[in-house]
Amino acid sequence: MKILIAEPEHYSTRALGIYRSLGEVRLGLDEGAPLAEQVSDVDILVIRLRYRVGREVIASAPNLRVVVTPTTGLDHLDLEALEEHGVQVLSLKGETGFLRSIPATAELTWGLLLAVRRRIVPAVSSVAQGEWERDYFRGRDLKGCVMGIVGCGRIGSMIAEYAKVFGMSVLVFDRSPIELAGVEQVSLDELYQKSDVVSIHLPLEAETVGFVGPAAFARIKEGAVFLNTSRSGIVDEDALMEALRSGRLAGAAVDVVSGEETFSGRIPEGHALVDFAKNSDNLIITPHIGGASWDSMHATEDFCAERLLALFQSETAQ
Repeated sequence: MKILIAEPEHYSTRALGIYRSLGEVRLGLDEGAPLAEQVSDVDILVIRLRYRVGREVIASAPNLRVVVTPTTGLDHLDLEALEEHGVQVLSLKGETGFLRSIPATAELTWGLLLAVRRRIVPAVSSVAQGEWERDYFRGRDLKGCVMGIVGCGRIGSMIAEYAKVFGMSVLVFDRSPIELAGVEQVSLDELYQKSDVVSIHLPLEAETVGFVGPAAFARIKEGAVFLNTSRSGIVDEDALMEALRSGRLAGAAVDVVSGEETFSGRIPEGHALVDFAKNSDNLIITPHIGGASWDSMHATEDFCAERLLALFQSETAQ
């Protein structure tokens, strides 16, 4: 059995050991050649978010049995095409019990919130230029403010706990009933109107594409901070920029931007949101690093490798 780990940089040694116990492991791709040209003999494909597995890749991999992706979002996979070809997907989607032990995205979200509210990024830049003007960067406290969480699943629940520790009131919107002490579940309109911080924690699905658009930003409380560490397609970036330009939002931070799956290590010229951030001190963009901590990445790599091992062990036992 041939296993391709397409993004092997700093991969968990424990996970690599599991994969090597199952077959011949190839680490990384030949530089310059697309994924579709390098999977003709692959049985197991292990990826993260850098590559999209669409019909071209699937058609080029007649032996492909399983795609392993230690991610919760699956928008980089053509799930319909994979199902048509009988290819199984092993991911973190739905692995609620395990994922509650993985804090990386929630911790980044909180770091971005602090950075926006306390104007940390422009303050650091100012000092790097030799300035020492503390009054230029007077920020705002979180204590006493209202945190609004849109989508209170695993990450949203962690954010709620952080907010309570910081002395904030917590409002949540979720389509399912939420049983979480010290939070109030409200309508989306009420959350937008009352929250000093609005943080998005939704999966990217057909019904959430463009979920936060012009109408939503028009309802969000004036002077609020907006955070998105989920997926870019959930938020209308033009509407976000307009809300920042108009002063409707005091600031925003996002870990995801449109088209990022095509960047290949460099942001193309003319990306509107990135260009906006270059000339603004109230928008922070990070390069989809939510899950990218050493600890969380190794834990998810180990978990998915163990699931693959269990899958083949069960098949052998039958």
